Amino acid sequence: MEEVIDRIMKIYQQNEFHFDADSIMDFNNVKDRIIYIVVNRHKNKEMLNEVPNRVLVEDIAVVYKIMLDDAKDGSTASIQIKNSMMDIWSVDEETLWTCAQENNKRLKKPECRSMYEVLLELMIQRHGIVNDELIDGIRTAEPRMYILRDESGQYGASVIADMEFMYRVYDDIGEFYILPSSLHEVIAIPVRDEYEVAEMTSMVAEVNRTQLTEEEILADMVYKFDGKSIKVA
Repeated sequence: MEEVIDRIMKIYQQNEFHFDADSIMDFNNVKDRIIYIVVNRHKNKEMLNEVPNRVLVEDIAVVYKIMLDDAKDGSTASIQIKNSMMDIWSVDEETLWTCAQENNKRLKKPECRSMYEVLLELMIQRHGIVNDELIDGIRTAEPRMYILRDESGQYGASVIADMEFMYRVYDDIGEFYILPSSLHEVIAIPVRDEYEVAEMTSMVAEVNRTQLTEEEILADMVYKFDGKSIKVA
């Protein structure tokens, strides 16, 4: 028990952050730190009754957090914004949405990277030099896939609520499917006639069931961005 307590204390000390709890009572003190993330609507029904939110598409909702100090391990602490906090601030959900749209771009910085680029980077990190044959195999693999997330890697699937970012991705790769791989990122696949939506949906459900915790699951269905809005594929 002493060893367990000692380990817990070390983890706490390494990740300790400080903030003035009274400061969050003043909206002007937090408005530049308000961000949004996306969550599954059906798995979070009770929470959504207590927090400001908006429906993004079908079973995905936007909720809001206050970012606090960055921890020493690179993670970020945050506070969930609740309806009671909005009452104290005398603001509505639309105000939170306006603030968060600007803050997400500045604090979370969305990015689109090809699966080829991500896999190549991982292999070089793990194995050093990678042979040309393997590189060519990854580069030419189909379907073409892209990782949509933010630089932090935490709750990065929120980038799909940034329409300016989604338009930029559309300009680069055209109409695309969205596979919600977790709360932290989604996969974009350019629309092609030969791609079966049912097969992709089955793959998403399988990953959710076998690779993610219940809290990490974003959705079990596949979506499509047609250059105007996100819809169920």
